[in-house]
Amino acid sequence: MTLGISLGPSWTQKKISRLENKEVLDSKMLKQLSEVLQIPEKVITDFDQKKFLSYLCRLEEEEKMQSNKTCDGQSCRDLIHHIKKEQQLLIKQLKSIDKRIKPSKKKKKS
Repeated sequence: MTLGISLGPSWTQKKISRLENKEVLDSKMLKQLSEVLQIPEKVITDFDQKKFLSYLCRLEEEEKMQSNKTCDGQSCRDLIHHIKKEQQLLIKQLKSIDKRIKPSKKKKKS
């Protein structure tokens, strides 16, 4: 499911693009994103891309180990493909959020 669909019917691609280009997210938008992504707001504001990618790699390895034990070849490949697609979507969304939040943190520290 895409972020726009999750946010609701009023969220067009144009509106999502504007959101991606924002430097600072207001508290209402941050709350809405955390609810849609089902993660705490702090995860968005304190996002560390390297730690997150490491976490996803560990999850993928664990999933591969579990999949090899519990499914046949095709269903295992389908499951891994699905997980990779979800990871790519989440990484893209979090990178977009990270780009907007990091500059605002630097401005506040100055």
